[in-house]
Amino acid sequence: MAPYLVIYRLLPLAIYLVVMGSWLTFTITTDIFVATDAINYADVVSESVTLFMIAMMLIFNLKLTRKTIESVLFFYALLIMLCSHAHDILDEFVVIKPAVLALMLENIASIIGLLMILIALYFWSEKYHNKIRNLKQETVSLTSQSHQDALTGLLNRRYLQEVLFAELQATSKVTENMTLMMIDLDNFKTFNDSFGHVAGDKLIQHAGQVIANECREKDKVVRYGGEEFLVIIYAKTEIAKQVAERIRQRYNESVFEIDNTRIYKSLSVGIAPLNHAVNFETDLHLADEALYMAKKSGKNQVIIAK
Repeated sequence: MAPYLVIYRLLPLAIYLVVMGSWLTFTITTDIFVATDAINYADVVSESVTLFMIAMMLIFNLKLTRKTIESVLFFYALLIMLCSHAHDILDEFVVIKPAVLALMLENIASIIGLLMILIALYFWSEKYHNKIRNLKQETVSLTSQSHQDALTGLLNRRYLQEVLFAELQATSKVTENMTLMMIDLDNFKTFNDSFGHVAGDKLIQHAGQVIANECREKDKVVRYGGEEFLVIIYAKTEIAKQVAERIRQRYNESVFEIDNTRIYKSLSVGIAPLNHAVNFETDLHLADEALYMAKKSGKNQVIIAK
């Protein structure tokens, strides 16, 4: 048996029962009984039910296996309430003296017990509000992690499927100018075969950083797969083309070295306006076709879908 259970529950309960038993024995043996016709049996029944409920709560409280300030407060509050209602029943049959004792048991004890219960409930509510708040924060954190590409830290395709697609399909039309930008690193397979997968991962990270740096916070930068990126630009196609050209130029000029040797690199971009809110894949296919044309036309360029 846990030591706290003996110290905080069973020992006070035993002392309480001894004191209450002694007091009841003394009160009853004084022979100062109330006349039978003055007894309010409705009150006796009501108080008996209340006593039973308090006793059940005490038993449940005793079964708690972990000590908390709330459970201890609740335990002592129940003892006080039990004492108060025991007085109320006894008061129907016996004249309790002195009067100050009757006042303490009938009124003050009830008030103190209720205040202790309110304090315990307040502590409980604060504790569980904090738990709910922490759980919400953990949920947001886990959701954010599930939508983040492990290699680049950018958004991933799962974000497209679970968030962006759902947001677009919830509306009947695109409510603001949006443009899709498909980006592919030129000659990446050759680079990967020449320098290895570790170097390939570093180049993908480098490219992702360059792309993200040229986009605004409201724009969505997604690692679509492999060496391919998708950017959702919240702007007209003409503005998106300017951004794409800036990304292409920054990537070309950015320094990337392997074994102190600078690697010259390029990327290609396909652009298409986002017009079909319900069918995102339609516009994505157009951007992908524009990217294919950029690759076919010599790479290292930006093509707008026709």
